[in-house]
Amino acid sequence: MTSPGTPSFSQDDLDAAIAVLLQTDDEEVEELFSLSDEELLAVDGIQNPQLTELPWVQANADAPELRELVAAVAMRSLLARGLVTTSADEDPAAYGPGSRRPLSFDAVPELRGVAVLRRIPEAFVLLHRRTAAGDATSYFYLFEVQGRRRVLWEAYDASGMHVFHRVPSTLFARQVRSFMDPESGTGENDGETEEVSVEAFENSSIAQELSNARAVTTAVVVSVGEGSTEGFTAFAMPDRLVLMESDEQMHRLGTVSADSMDAIVEELAVSAMGESQR
Repeated sequence: MTSPGTPSFSQDDLDAAIAVLLQTDDEEVEELFSLSDEELLAVDGIQNPQLTELPWVQANADAPELRELVAAVAMRSLLARGLVTTSADEDPAAYGPGSRRPLSFDAVPELRGVAVLRRIPEAFVLLHRRTAAGDATSYFYLFEVQGRRRVLWEAYDASGMHVFHRVPSTLFARQVRSFMDPESGTGENDGETEEVSVEAFENSSIAQELSNARAVTTAVVVSVGEGSTEGFTAFAMPDRLVLMESDEQMHRLGTVSADSMDAIVEELAVSAMGESQR
């Protein structure tokens, strides 16, 4: 995991980022666009550290010269999709053979805003989910803008396609839970908490039971300013969601209802946002 960095941005960049967050609808999660690994390389620049894994690039184009090639091809894709414009569009003849005029590329405001937001959250929730169908990862980037929490969600899997959404604050915790429990097996009742030592856990009956989970998600909530983290593991069983919190000596496990899981996610997010603003 690479924590988001905080490079300097122009006021226009920051205005574009704020505009992305302010266009949310409180009634639904809204998809913005998808970017491939290669397109993220082109947008962020191959010379810069990447914020997330790039599974396709890492598997197929990890050498520096290959990264440069796929990023150049991806820029053509971004131009064709209208997400990036170039100064050559204004006067193609000015950029012919022998031209010394520098060619400029500009991302449209929404893409530029998302690129900035990924690097400047006040806190974020990182989820890595394992299922029989494969692994998937989500970043929920959290911001406080005009007195309200705003959320940008990035999700990707081994295909290297990163899908970006705006998430209303009212739906944030539910969306986190839905990612952890993709088949919606979370029940309505809480269960008793059970404690098992780290040493004994592997051979315990509850560990054997949890091996049948349909999805296992590790979650980390990070306060960027403080660098502090909180985390847990969620096991999506066919009929319930089991939450495990751990320290060096002990695992604490218990079935959690949908309402309780949402409340836990919300509490952790509020705490992380609070720390980031101190």
